Amino acid sequence: YSLGAAKHSTDGTQLFNSGYSNGVGSGMVGVARGPLDARISLRYSDAVLHFPTDGSGQVVDSNAVDRRDRLAVGLDAGGRVLPGAELRLIFNSYDTHGVVDNQPNGPPAVGRYYYTTADRTRRRSGELRAAIDLPASARLTVGAQVERQWQASATQSNFGDNAFTATRRTTGTYAQLLFTPADQHTITLGGRYEHNEQFGNFVTWRSAGSFRVAEATRIRASVGTAFREPTFLENFGGAYVIGNPQLSPEHALSADLGVEHDVADWMTLGATYFASSFRDLIDYKYSATEPNYFNLARTRTGGAELEARVHAPSGFYGDAAFTYLQTRVVDPGTSTASTALFAPGGHLLRRPMHTLDAGAGYRMGRGDFTVRALRVGTREDNYFAPDFSTQHVTLPAYTRIDLSGEIVLAGMAAGPGRPTASATWRVENAFDALYTDVAGFNYDFSRTDEASLRQTGYRAPGRRALVGLRLSY
Repeated sequence: YSLGAAKHSTDGTQLFNSGYSNGVGSGMVGVARGPLDARISLRYSDAVLHFPTDGSGQVVDSNAVDRRDRLAVGLDAGGRVLPGAELRLIFNSYDTHGVVDNQPNGPPAVGRYYYTTADRTRRRSGELRAAIDLPASARLTVGAQVERQWQASATQSNFGDNAFTATRRTTGTYAQLLFTPADQHTITLGGRYEHNEQFGNFVTWRSAGSFRVAEATRIRASVGTAFREPTFLENFGGAYVIGNPQLSPEHALSADLGVEHDVADWMTLGATYFASSFRDLIDYKYSATEPNYFNLARTRTGGAELEARVHAPSGFYGDAAFTYLQTRVVDPGTSTASTALFAPGGHLLRRPMHTLDAGAGYRMGRGDFTVRALRVGTREDNYFAPDFSTQHVTLPAYTRIDLSGEIVLAGMAAGPGRPTASATWRVENAFDALYTDVAGFNYDFSRTDEASLRQTGYRAPGRRALVGLRLSY
């Protein structure tokens, strides 16, 4: 058995109405009898988010709040029912209740908008899975799953009221063959057939392999498909949104090919090429009288990643990864403007072409020290101005440095049955880099006065220092 509880609270980064608090409680009870076992788990969370930004990102709202609680319950039971065969039965339940309340900041007046949205969501699923050991080091996994989703949502606002109740039922069957012809090679083949009572039938598949072609070199590859159902909001609408019940799911095809080579016992180098194609992407277009969501866009992404890992006997360790990403809109969405979400011939918004993530550390007898650097290149974005105009902008590149470490306190050396205590510390964004991943209100980095920077919409947090104490028994 296990029990857990946590509480987090912050005043936020804005000047007012920017607080956030979150409480979590969890528990698990398990039992095992011979080859069979069962476990039931529960997790409850309750969060309150205050947000001061309006629809254009301006920090002007003093009472907008989002309250949300979630309850998740799971049951997993099974075991080896026959030599070489394992059977498991899994049940999951997920409930959420949320209220977004945004009342006028003053007496009702022309131009002052308000809305209150309350929604309840339930998801129940059951799954029966069997894993069977086959000759020639193969393992077959087959299963069936049924899931039911339900949501009720109601919105009241000065633009009118909107409410809906919707349900979905999905059944699926799947199979996967894991084949290990030798200790150095692994092949995986899998497929899934799924029937959704709203969207019809879908077949997805995936194949992957890992092969050691030399003593120090391994090649890996995979290719597969996926799909995403429209959300209830996209289908049925909500506050200031008109849904489209005729939407189709989004589809994707992805592939990757990589190689990994051990230069020595303490160094590994790797390179990976990846590519994806997306179709039937759900695009948004503003309209006060017609549905806001449509299946029109098609995009492609591709790129490469280089990585290195070092673990020296002296206690030094490090890693680095450089990613080159190219995105392109093949078919435009509902709008052909340069500021469209899927502008024809344009790039996907907020996706950097170049990213470098590197870290280095040193592990000593009683602790360790680590420094990490993240370099994110320029990204394209759309800036929605307070006058409801849209401007296509380029977010500048930035570099963020994080420091962290841990030290075992004197006189608390680890040992069987003996308690240990460690002091931990972390400095995030150590050099207080000013950056944002979303273009928001006051998008002007030429101003350096503190009040202006604090009011910049969607600005990332500045320097933060955290210290802690960890006790173990």
